[in-house]
Amino acid sequence: MPLMNDFSVKLKTLRQSKNYSQQALADKLSVTKSLISSYEQDLRLPSLDMLIKISTEFGVSTDYLLNLDRQKTINVEKLTDEQIAIISNTVNEFIKLNEKS
Repeated sequence: MPLMNDFSVKLKTLRQSKNYSQQALADKLSVTKSLISSYEQDLRLPSLDMLIKISTEFGVSTDYLLNLDRQKTINVEKLTDEQIAIISNTVNEFIKLNEKS
């Protein structure tokens, strides 16, 4: 099933990007390590409630987790407008570079 595979890969990638062990993520989500492992091994999909918890933990949309949307969000709450502009410009430059490839 492509949907499950996409979710399992995205979850593992996001977990590793935060340097979380499976146990650390399980603790944050109040579930067992074996449940996280079953998601990452493509054995199970999370419930809607769990999907929302995971998306909140990693700052991504549920659509992103399910590969329905490639957008990620960045929490800019504690940044200045100038810092946000710098990030936005940097992202736009990467987009232009990728379009040339």
